[in-house]
Amino acid sequence: MLKLSPRLALAAKQAGACGRIADIGTDHALLSAFLLLNESARSALLCDVVEGPLRRAAVTVKRYGLEEKTALRLSDGFQNVAPDEFDTALICGMGGLNIIEILAKADWFGREKKRLILQPQTDAMHLRAYLSDNGCEVLSECAVIDGKHAYTVLSVVTGTNGKISADWEHYIE
Repeated sequence: MLKLSPRLALAAKQAGACGRIADIGTDHALLSAFLLLNESARSALLCDVVEGPLRRAAVTVKRYGLEEKTALRLSDGFQNVAPDEFDTALICGMGGLNIIEILAKADWFGREKKRLILQPQTDAMHLRAYLSDNGCEVLSECAVIDGKHAYTVLSVVTGTNGKISADWEHYIE
């Protein structure tokens, strides 16, 4: 059985039923493997900008027998990922400014409706503002203590013309 850290367990809970996922910055692929094993996802495109994390992801894929449900791809963010290859993107475990950079470079962002599960390690305030400015709806945001740190996980839908949740404005301020 695959056990996740509290941070990744919260991301899995926020993801829920997510269909085809693109795990951007996959590193070890534990979150994607968990979603596949629990049948929350049908397939996973595991992406990272360097080969080391993809090798770690390949070990996880093999360990849990997920070879037929996954593909590994060297990609800087969404650079080598077509919008029709995923329904939900996971971007977890990196800084909020890095997440913004990844989204800003994605040619589909702001034009297509996609679900995002975002877990910024830093600069969450800047990420929230960016999402608000770019027509995204934050469906939910939850936090968890993992070790000595508090982490937030956002469930977001892109391409919704900026619908803001009721409690959103106090985050921006």
